[in-house]
Amino acid sequence: MRLSWIALVFCVAACAALNTTIPEPSVTTQHVPVRMPTIAALDPAQENQEQDGVRVIASAVPFNISNVLRCDYRFVPAILRKVAESPVDRREHAVPSIEPDAFRFKVRINNRLPRVLRLAGTAVAFQVSGRNVNVPQDRYADFLNGIVLPQQETELELSGPTLAEIIGDDMKGLPGDSATIALLLFDVVTETDGAGNPTKRANFQYFYKFNMPERSVPVTTTVRRLALPGQWYDFLSEAQGGDLNQWIANPELDRMTSCGDPARGIGMALSEANIIGD
Repeated sequence: MRLSWIALVFCVAACAALNTTIPEPSVTTQHVPVRMPTIAALDPAQENQEQDGVRVIASAVPFNISNVLRCDYRFVPAILRKVAESPVDRREHAVPSIEPDAFRFKVRINNRLPRVLRLAGTAVAFQVSGRNVNVPQDRYADFLNGIVLPQQETELELSGPTLAEIIGDDMKGLPGDSATIALLLFDVVTETDGAGNPTKRANFQYFYKFNMPERSVPVTTTVRRLALPGQWYDFLSEAQGGDLNQWIANPELDRMTSCGDPARGIGMALSEANIIGD
C-alpha cells in the first residue's frame, strides 16, 4: 500500500511538471562596433564624361550593412521529457554583414554615334591607391559583351575586386585611413573605317575615395525554447560535454527548425513545456 502511495505522489508530481509553462523567449540588444565601407567620387563632376560622341557615366554602388541570422543550440536539462518533444534552446543572433561584398560600379553609356557601339576589346582595369588589382574577366563579362545602338543608352554593371581581396577577411588591410579606388576604361572604340576596323579610341577614368569609419550597430539576440526529437537532445547533450553554457551550431538543425522562422519546421516554439526544464 505504501508503495502505491509513493507511486501516486510521483505520478502527480511528474504530471504537474510535464505541464509546466515554457518561459517566454528572451530578447537582448547590444551595440557592436563595425567598420563600415564607404565609397564616393573624388570629383562628382567627373562621373559624367563624354568623348567623341560617347558619354559614359560611372557611379560606385554604395555599401550597406544588413543582419544575417545565425542560430545555435543547447540542450535543456530535464528530469522527465517526452521522447518526441525534448527541450532544446535555440539562440538566434544577428551577425552584421556588408553588402555588396565587392566593389561594383553602374556604368551608363549613351551612344551618340551614327553606328553601333561595341564594348568588346575595352581594357577594364582597377587600381587601389595606384596599385593595379587583378580581377577575373568573368566579373565584368557583361560589360565587355555590351552593345549600344546608335542614339540609344544602356546601363551595365561591373564587378571589381572583393572587399576581402583589398582589405582582408578581418577588414584591417586598408592602407592608411583611406584609399583611392580607380575604375579605368581604356580603348573604347569611338570610330571605325568602312571595313569596321577601329580608327579612334577613347579612355575614361573614374576615381573614388574609399574608407572604413567605425559605426555602432544594434544586434539583437533571441533565445527561445523548442521541442525536438529525442535524438537531437542526446546529440547536443553529448556535443556540449556537460557544459550548459556551450552553444552548438548545426546546419541540419537550422533546416529542421527553419532558423529565423519559428512558425515553420518540426522544431516549433512551444506554448506548453510538456517537460521539466531548468
